[in-house]
Parts: sequence; C-alpha cells; structure tokens
Amino acid sequence: MSTETSYERLAEFHDLFMTEPWERLGPHVRAAFAQFGDGAVVVEVVEVVAGAAPADLGLLPERVDGFVCAHVLGHLGRADRRGLFAWLGSRLCAGGAGLVTTQRPETGRAEVVETRRLGDYEYRAHHLAAGARHEYTSLYEVRQGDRLVRSYRFTGDWRVLTAQDIAADLPATLALEPAGDGVALVRRAAA
Repeated sequence: MSTETSYERLAEFHDLFMTEPWERLGPHVRAAFAQFGDGAVVVEVVEVVAGAAPADLGLLPERVDGFVCAHVLGHLGRADRRGLFAWLGSRLCAGGAGLVTTQRPETGRAEVVETRRLGDYEYRAHHLAAGARHEYTSLYEVRQGDRLVRSYRFTGDWRVLTAQDIAADLPATLALEPAGDGVALVRRAAA
C-alpha cells in the first residue's frame, strides 16, 4: 500500500463515490439556475491545487450569472476562501446566484466506510478519523471476492465548513441563503 497526495490516483475512487452526493445536489443546481437564459455564464470551481484556489480565475469572463463551489471549499484556508468569494462577488451579476455545499459541525471523528460494486470488483472507501486538525486520511481498496487487488491511502487538508463559516467568509456585497441540507445559495446582498 502506498500513501498518495496527488489527485491522479485518487480520481478513480473519488469520482466513483461522488455519484450520490452529486445526485442529491442536482435539484438544487437546477433550481438555482432555472431562471438563467441560454447565454448565461455559470462558473464551476472544481480544482484546488495545493490548498489554493485556481490561479487562472482571471481568464474567466468579467461577468458571471452563477457559480458552483461544491465539495471544494473545505480544501481552502480562510484567506483563500475570502479571496475566491471577493473575486466571485466582483463578477456576479444582479440576479445571479452561487451554489455552495456546507457541512454540519463535527460531532465525533468516527471512521466511515462506503462500498460500490463494479462487475466482479468491490471498491471500498474507508474515511478514517481525522488525525491532526484539518487533515483527512482515506484508504481505498479494490477487492475481487476475498482477494485485495490494490489499495491506496490518501492524505490531505480538509476543513468542515458550516453555513455560518461560509457566511463569515463572504464580502459585504454577498449574502448566504440556506437552500437545503448541506446546500446554500450566495446572492448579492440587499443594498
């Protein structure tokens, strides 16, 4: 077993176990952006490299109608989250909306195990109890019957961010509106 920090090996496992969270998020995304026309510009912040927001944000349009920050903000420190929201807030058009995912406050640090089956293979994700503050470790296994085919251990940074945490990171021009369990909308603040 090897310990990995890069997304290249994690992607296979991450994407397999993200199907259900994205299915739960789908109706919220459709509702948040239903009023936008065909020419709307919606930005999805999907990549966090080395705990920092994407460096190429300046390549995006000057005006955005919406944005999605799903399952990514916990990888950023407070200063980077605030910088990202300041950038998004300066480009979000009137009537625009952003969708963010939030978490409940931590109540305990127990191991969580998920399984998925693909043909003859069973994929197991062991999300281990956090060690140091903001650190996560996940152990992914591929099994065929009782035989362990391969396994990888991944470590990285993750912060549990509640709706209150995210609201505190927004510039004064933006406001957070809870939209469901683990989902909130970001809109222009009332003047």
